[in-house]
Amino acid sequence: MDGLLLDGFIHEKTHDYVIVKEPRPSCLYINPKIHKQGNPGRPIVSANDRPTERISEFVDHHLNPEAPKLPSYIKDTTHFLTKLNSLKDIPTGAIIVALDVASLYTNIPRKDGIQACRDALDQRTEKLITTERLCDMIRMILTMSTFEFNGEFFVQKHGTAMGTKMAPGIREPLHGKV
Repeated sequence: MDGLLLDGFIHEKTHDYVIVKEPRPSCLYINPKIHKQGNPGRPIVSANDRPTERISEFVDHHLNPEAPKLPSYIKDTTHFLTKLNSLKDIPTGAIIVALDVASLYTNIPRKDGIQACRDALDQRTEKLITTERLCDMIRMILTMSTFEFNGEFFVQKHGTAMGTKMAPGIREPLHGKV
């Protein structure tokens, strides 16, 4: 973040905000999926006061405006139904399918996710921060995802943690690549 400040991409106030003064390790907790048979757990890595928490928020601020511009973007069920109703020339016998990906966030291939974000960010008309700098931050957030569970420390080696603010932002551009 010092480089962004020195190069004039961010103001000192932003720089001071994104640096967590007293960082603490992330912790893993489980939210039960009460809508599913057997109530399996959804692992969440709490990002509160984590060293990359505010950097993730900063990246999310730059990714979020790009998601609705993607052709595959669906905001919610109502948006999906509106898009579905607006389809024209659906071939006879066509089958419309909706898919649910198991453990979506942890299964996002990091390299592909970063590339999808790069492609989306390259399309911005306003580039207050270069795409490369934002992708460097995304890479840092993804590779420095450590957490504590039951008194032991772990590194998340695949995907992105549910709990980091930019996780939905990295997911959206990847949808357009599937």
